[in-house]
Amino acid sequence: MSLKNCQNTPTENYWNSQFIFKKILKDFDHWIAWCPKTSKELAPLIDVKIIAYGTDKRQTIRVLHRKQDVPEYEDLGLIPVFVHGGYWRAHDACDYDFVHQGLSLFAKAIYNIEYRLLPKIKLQQQVQDVIDALKVIYESEQKPLIVFGHSAGAHLLFTACQDDFFDQDKIYQINSLSGIFDLEPVSYSDLQQELHLSKQDQQQYSPLKWQKLKAIHTHLINGKLETSEYIRQSSLLYERMKQLEQNQNQVSLSLLEDYHHLSLVSLLSDQKLLKNAINLQSVQIIKMIS
Repeated sequence: MSLKNCQNTPTENYWNSQFIFKKILKDFDHWIAWCPKTSKELAPLIDVKIIAYGTDKRQTIRVLHRKQDVPEYEDLGLIPVFVHGGYWRAHDACDYDFVHQGLSLFAKAIYNIEYRLLPKIKLQQQVQDVIDALKVIYESEQKPLIVFGHSAGAHLLFTACQDDFFDQDKIYQINSLSGIFDLEPVSYSDLQQELHLSKQDQQQYSPLKWQKLKAIHTHLINGKLETSEYIRQSSLLYERMKQLEQNQNQVSLSLLEDYHHLSLVSLLSDQKLLKNAINLQSVQIIKMIS
């Protein structure tokens, strides 16, 4: 049943209070500026190589190599990948190069995916961009990927990993930082004026509406200071995956103190913060068992 047809349906103002962070967060401007500022400050420490996976200027992957030795490096044979957020219609991958600081915990090279934005393209094409980029990375490395996505990037990443090409051997673990898994509520907010999400988009690209989900290790990470809809959707996906027999030991959910939707991505700027958030010891154990 559509949320709009339910009794006591939340109003557009309610959905705006869940998704329009410029109106919600007092420190919105700080965190929007923090990502590009931090990446710019760290730029002298990183060599960047650009790989194209399509013909559009945004269909690229930024391969980040630290110029100096990585402070702490766990060689688990995993390739770290990041997909940025931005409401599906904003932000640039280069503004998130700071993720190298945290993700270098796993490898010396980190892959930061850029993709085309709505509404210039359709959501189907955007998801396909992430699928194509992940394929290029995997085929280049021939090692399982440990992938991280934030906000809309977490949605695109989780959706892309359900493609027939991917399985547990190729995608070792999905780490979702404050992801969205049902697009219908988004369509009731002011964001719909720019996103133009069709009913088909809302069904086809909302994992919470799917009958089947792949058995890929998934860690859902949210901040306790987030709006309730993000926590609700992660919790529902956690329960949904737990109900599927093949996924019973494949999913975990963490609610972190003192983080909200925008600040959560800062976990990827620091190895110690990231280690605590994803429980590296459990990653090592799973890797040994696999």
